Amino acid sequence: MVKRLLPLILVLLAGCAFSPPFLSAPAPPVEVDVPVFEPVYCQPPRSTRPALPIASLTAASAPADTLRAYAATVILLKGLVRERDALIAGCSEPVSAQPGPPPGGQAGDSVRVTQTSAARD
Repeated sequence: MVKRLLPLILVLLAGCAFSPPFLSAPAPPVEVDVPVFEPVYCQPPRSTRPALPIASLTAASAPADTLRAYAATVILLKGLVRERDALIAGCSEPVSAQPGPPPGGQAGDSVRVTQTSAARD
């Protein structure tokens, strides 16, 4: 069995050693701009977890009390979301650190791939 496969393996290995030159040419380089995340410019204060009205419910709570507790919890959480959004809006980039457009591109480009003229052919 080995005697039958050995010549085939040797021919395949020799074929890999003498590959045509057009397959071994390197590919043309492609420039890719990678997006970079920007840092947060302020440290928002730590908020404490509020006592939610649904935490006081028990298994014996009346359905009306349950509905009131859920409604009060939704109102409370919506207010907390508004406060959080206001804190996030306050963490803006300082005026002194206004960067210009990225080199070789326009402002607002997140990812751009360009090809050389040789790669288009």
